Amino acid sequence: FSVAWDWMFKGFTEDGINKEVSSTIECARLNREHHLQSLAIPETSLLFLAKESIAKHQLETKIRASTKSLFGMEIPQRQSINERCKTPADVVLRGILPSLQYVVHRHNSAEKFSEAWEEKTKDVKNSWRVSIDPKPNTWQDPGSFALDPYGSGDFFCKFCAEELSNVYMHCDGCEKLLDKDFNICSTCHMNGKYKAFVQMHPFNPKSQSILNHTGHKTLLRQARCPCKNGKECGYCSYCTGCSCRCHQWFTLHYRFMNSKEEGLLLQQAESIVGSEIGPKGLETKARLFSLMPGDLPQEFMLNNNGICQVIGEARSEDGNNESVVLPQIPTEACQAEEGTKKKRKRPGIKKDK
Repeated sequence: FSVAWDWMFKGFTEDGINKEVSSTIECARLNREHHLQSLAIPETSLLFLAKESIAKHQLETKIRASTKSLFGMEIPQRQSINERCKTPADVVLRGILPSLQYVVHRHNSAEKFSEAWEEKTKDVKNSWRVSIDPKPNTWQDPGSFALDPYGSGDFFCKFCAEELSNVYMHCDGCEKLLDKDFNICSTCHMNGKYKAFVQMHPFNPKSQSILNHTGHKTLLRQARCPCKNGKECGYCSYCTGCSCRCHQWFTLHYRFMNSKEEGLLLQQAESIVGSEIGPKGLETKARLFSLMPGDLPQEFMLNNNGICQVIGEARSEDGNNESVVLPQIPTEACQAEEGTKKKRKRPGIKKDK
């Protein structure tokens, strides 16, 4: 059987909502480690729940302001049983805020990484390339755009089956040469998992860029290639049989909203909640942000200032070493992560041979 996202139990109290939403996100991360696709789509549901709760809170505020009498007293309104049983919007926002902060920070990290590599690889021809499409999928023309952003068919990572909630990487080679969608998560792209052969043709398993996803090509052969296994590619001008670079070119896409709209959504939620988040919410925030280092490749690490940066430096054209800096992670989350790793070890006793 299948479970739809609107069937997920949300909870009623602030602590209950916090526990339900965060545990669903953590279970989805655990499924990713085992390469299993989750039945639920918690991150997508979380974004839409935040938009709905913010709109409800604004509406409730206007209604309370308009129902005051001349003496400044609120006039009681008749409510149905269902309305009285519903959780207020501000309580929902206090419950989901730690999880919302985690999701938005993950998307910001992916965007900053893509922006850095877009600047470095925009003029490079014989290497992998990253670009960013600033227009979300919901803004595209549905008559010409192949994907339905509100569907769930192609919004799971091809490698780890992770949910692609709002930010994902799209293979330009599969789009141009195969007319197919090859979408992966930003974590798999950072780890270079796209540099592999993935059969896209239903019957032909040949390693040709015009038939399948061939991100593992390393040769640099153009016209009159000695392999005699393909022709010259019309996009990268390399041999489609052994050297095509198109399947190493990826574009970061936004599914529902761009980074500015997502950041504005988080700011509105934080302004409504204010400083009323409880201790369990802070604990959840630290626990979720401790999962962030697992989203980055091995050359990334957390330094003492709580900033994710590239340790393996990339050499630019003028010979200078430059490092890519990712967005700052809250200090309390970094301290919680460091506290779990710092465990005392008993000194070993060396025996003489």
